[in-house]
Order: sequence, then structure tokens, then C-alpha cells
Amino acid sequence: MSATSKRDIERKEAMKEDQQQKFIRHGINQRMSIDTKREFIHGVLLNHCECGMPEESLKYIQKLLNHLKNLDTKRNEDLDKFFYNNEGLKYTMYYVLDKYGLTEHTDAIPGRLTESGYELLEELNKLYPIEAR
Repeated sequence: MSATSKRDIERKEAMKEDQQQKFIRHGINQRMSIDTKREFIHGVLLNHCECGMPEESLKYIQKLLNHLKNLDTKRNEDLDKFFYNNEGLKYTMYYVLDKYGLTEHTDAIPGRLTESGYELLEELNKLYPIEAR
């Protein structure tokens, strides 16, 4: 692969990441209906189809982001329980959150939540109030 095409690929990936960040900051309009917000987050931001149980998927992501938000104050045992002691599941979800730009990949995963991670969590907490479940 030539140096030029490699730079082009890197530039496109950087643009894609930047667009993903902007979706959260600017994409969710506070006047959107709850259903429209849910569809936007699931279909546009996360690029998931509507097959299966999309709301359960969003609730799972919400729970995970809440766990990671409190990672400094919680023990790793809490995360192990959350993932049913399944290391494969745990790391798959960490990689997915990193790919979506919701966590920052520092020297290890899971990384801390990014600004976008906090913003998505805030929206999910509005859509699915924790105390209501």
C-alpha cells in the first residue's frame, strides 16, 4: 500500500470518528419525540438495524456505561457479575464502546468515558430512567 493511500485511509477514519462525535453533540434535538430519539441513537448513531430487541440493546449499553462511569468507585467484581464472569463478552463490549468513541482507549480497556460517552449516557438515562426499572 502506498503512503498516499495509507494517509487517505487514516484521514477518512479520522473524519468518520469526528462525524460520530458530532452526531451525539448536535444530532439529538431536545424537541425530538422519545421514539425519534430512540431510533436516532439506535439506527443512526450506533448504526444498528431495528431487528430483534433494539430497546434491550440500548438498555444494556446504558447499564454498561453507568458501570464504567463509576469504575473508580466500584470494584471489578461488580463488572464481572455484570458480564456473568464471561471475559469474551466483557472484552467484546469494551472494544465495541471504544470503536463507537464512547470510551477512550488509553493504556488499557476499558478506558474512561469520552464526552460522547457521557452525552449518550445522559440521553439513555432520560429515555430509560433507572429508578423506573
